[in-house]
Amino acid sequence: MSRHWIKLWTVTLNDPKVQHMSEHLRCMFYATLLLAGIQDDNGWLPSLEDAAFYARTTEDDMFEAWMELEKIGITKEIGCRWMVVNFNKRQDSPSAARMRRYRERNKDDTRHSDATVTQDVTATKSSPATSSSASASVNLINNNTESIYRLYETEIGILTPVISDALKAAEEDYPLEWFLPAFQEAARNNARSWNYINAILKRWKVEGFQSQNTNRARASPSKPAAIDVVNDWIKSKENAHD
Repeated sequence: MSRHWIKLWTVTLNDPKVQHMSEHLRCMFYATLLLAGIQDDNGWLPSLEDAAFYARTTEDDMFEAWMELEKIGITKEIGCRWMVVNFNKRQDSPSAARMRRYRERNKDDTRHSDATVTQDVTATKSSPATSSSASASVNLINNNTESIYRLYETEIGILTPVISDALKAAEEDYPLEWFLPAFQEAARNNARSWNYINAILKRWKVEGFQSQNTNRARASPSKPAAIDVVNDWIKSKENAHD
């Protein structure tokens, strides 16, 4: 089954290997990436005949392009087949690998728990609120389509390489189930920026999950009561008559 789309990193614009290509070779480079996506076989490319058909060119032109791309480490010929080097590595999202590791650890913990826990499970029951919260957290982590990267794009905006690196680092510091509420709080406050979200996560880490920001309330002076305003107005009138 072929991919419907492939990931093209924005840093490609500044890659000297790509920028030094001729216009024709650059077109063949992008076509080759798409061909690897169509093949969807760990970066392997289709036959030279099929590739030439998809790229609307000749087999000789396709072969020469792959030879040129091989010189700069983009393609590689192995036996009688060609492949795009590190194709899967660049197509896989950082969170997907992290989620796979999480599921593997979760399986190990479950097997260990089944082997060592002997207490009657009917003796203790989770409260409905706790059970619901745990279920929501597990669903968020296990659902690849709801990774924090996709959630950021949905709730906040465009995911740049800088933001992607920041999110990857934040995954090591905060629980995954914190990110969606933090994104939503930023969106509600019309502050769609990573700096604002990071401040929310830091606050929760110190004060507790979903704690409210009371600093602003402490810093702002208290407003005078309505009766005090009226009394001040009456006194000013009396002083004017005197």
